Amino acid sequence: MESQTSSSSQRELINWCKGESLDLKHALLLHGVSEGVSREDIEETAGTIKALGKVKVRENVLAAHYLDFVP
Repeated sequence: MESQTSSSSQRELINWCKGESLDLKHALLLHGVSEGVSREDIEETAGTIKALGKVKVRENVLAAHYLDFVP
């Protein structure tokens, strides 16, 4: 049985992953990232979290950055 989502952000991420054919287990949604922050800075900063492995920014949608990571 599929678990229910509790927020529109979760539903948005689930739908985005389906549309991009990405495994939801390999996606991360960041909120509050300033518009002027570069893709490289986001990847570098998120990459310091060793548990995420290699991080790649996939798309910027409605001021939210979606990241794809390889564990």
